[in-house]
Amino acid sequence: MGVDDLLAREYSALKGTARIQFPRHRYQQRFFRDGEGKPPMTITNSGNPWTIKVPAEHRLHHLRKLFQKEIEGVSAKRAEQTETISRRDAYDYVPKDERGQAFPAIWLGAYNVTEHLVGALYMHTPYEELLEIGNGFDRDFAKGVGKVRRTLASIAVVEDMQRTGLGTALLTAGESQAKQEGAIWVTGFMDERNGTPEFYESNGYNIQPRNIALPKLEPFGVRELHPGYVNGQWFYKKL
Repeated sequence: MGVDDLLAREYSALKGTARIQFPRHRYQQRFFRDGEGKPPMTITNSGNPWTIKVPAEHRLHHLRKLFQKEIEGVSAKRAEQTETISRRDAYDYVPKDERGQAFPAIWLGAYNVTEHLVGALYMHTPYEELLEIGNGFDRDFAKGVGKVRRTLASIAVVEDMQRTGLGTALLTAGESQAKQEGAIWVTGFMDERNGTPEFYESNGYNIQPRNIALPKLEPFGVRELHPGYVNGQWFYKKL
């Protein structure tokens, strides 16, 4: 089943029709083999049309800028530097496709009818956890955790597009891509600046009490400690 079939199934409960586009660049190779792509679908929700796309690499800074604008405390430059370093250091544990190529992080942008960016999502392998496990415990175990886990790092929707279903659409699309790569869990962390329990609960996530670490998630049963320097709630969902 291709990713477009998964997305169509996930969106069956939404009103209107959905449009997901995957432009033909190197990221697309992990979703479609030659000849498998289907005509893009169109999503219209409550009269607000949008298109969800995998952005070209040179446009990722637009998504980072959106996160910086919409999420308090986010720095686009610092986020890019952290991402580059973390991915480099954890490369040995990042899941690979059948050709041995590392899956890139999941970036999705939502664009309105005039092609303005109105929402974005960023999801990646839990780099820091993989480094701790791989360097201090077991390399193969770390690779297994990397295969089944994805971290929702950032999701944002501009103010005039909030409460239209776009946030759910982005989240569903990100989950579908993660599942296509073999992930079975999505986890994340929120505080008052970057999310509400109601949003994640309405999308099927389990919410931990404040400052309580994630539970052990099968099949590997790893449980991270809650860092003392953050104040918020962890959330998780089985795909």
